[in-house]
Amino acid sequence: MKIELTHSSVETEQLFKRYDFDKDGRISRYELFSGLEIMGMRPSAQEFNNLFALMDQDGDGLITLEEFEQFLTSF
Repeated sequence: MKIELTHSSVETEQLFKRYDFDKDGRISRYELFSGLEIMGMRPSAQEFNNLFALMDQDGDGLITLEEFEQFLTSF
């Protein structure tokens, strides 16, 4: 799976909010998977698990805005 994004901090926050369906300030596994599907991406289970693990840096099962930004800027 290939993700190509260019962003500013405002664009990053807007993108984060598009994935944060319940607006709790965190992206769950379900929200990320659903968001990728909406964008037309269909990662395999392994690809998704690897992606989520990279994004969820503290391993709590949720992606914060800070983790999301760090992930996007790591490329």
